[in-house]
Amino acid sequence: MLNKQVLQALRADVNEALKAVAAKHGLGLELGNATFDPRAGTAKFAMLVAEPSASGATARRWSAAYPC
Repeated sequence: MLNKQVLQALRADVNEALKAVAAKHGLGLELGNATFDPRAGTAKFAMLVAEPSASGATARRWSAAYPC
């Protein structure tokens, strides 16, 4: 059964898995909002392209190759 506590634990595991996939492909992957009921749920995630900014920090933006 899905509930808030189960989804919070699942989110932590999914975020860790997304870090490995993002590093492998040179992307930023973020898990977005999720909705659920006791039997099913949906979640969205964003794929971001990381670009260095003038200060050397990483600035993120949506990829021009995938306009919304």
